[in-house]
Amino acid sequence: MLRGIAAARGIDLADLVTRVLANVATYEAASAAVLGQQQRYEDMLTAAGDDADAILAITPTYTLPE
Repeated sequence: MLRGIAAARGIDLADLVTRVLANVATYEAASAAVLGQQQRYEDMLTAAGDDADAILAITPTYTLPE
């Protein structure tokens, strides 16, 4: 697949592989951060049960790693 993409773009395969691997590291870090935060909010909702005030007190705010 990468060979075809590199050929279509007119760039060297090794350069594309380097770019893809750099993107993988970036997206892994971002995905882990967002998924961890999402699961934290899910845990908070579970702990809140039927307590409307506790549910309303949860204010999801997502941040990405730098």
